[in-house]
Amino acid sequence: MSINVVYFSKTGHSKKLAEVIAQELSVLSQDLQETPTPQTSDLLFLVTGIYASKSAPEVLRLIDSLDPKIVPRVCLVTSSMGQTSPKTIRKLLEDKGVYVLPEEYRCKGSFLLFGKGHPTSQELTDAATFARQIATKTF
Repeated sequence: MSINVVYFSKTGHSKKLAEVIAQELSVLSQDLQETPTPQTSDLLFLVTGIYASKSAPEVLRLIDSLDPKIVPRVCLVTSSMGQTSPKTIRKLLEDKGVYVLPEEYRCKGSFLLFGKGHPTSQELTDAATFARQIATKTF
């Protein structure tokens, strides 16, 4: 069973989350800005921020390009300033026939001076623990 981690990050938060998840799972993380198409995987961790309650166009393009035969399952990991959930991302993936795990990891984001210091070391540790639990449970 193969696992991949892809991320889109404007501020560096999602990159940090993706890197700790990838390290925990002994895989590489992939930046959507450098490689917009993920490799074939049984489970894809999609790590991104929610910016002003919206998803980045790069993430929406990724979702549009996904084939559920190549990437059948996705686990969402997001950061945002508010309690924003990735509802749009989830719906778009499900509409494409991709199974989105009900479990997701969310942490506080930051913008300028607001929320500075996130993700914290505890949030990064929690993200790694979450990913390990998901990978163990899923396989």
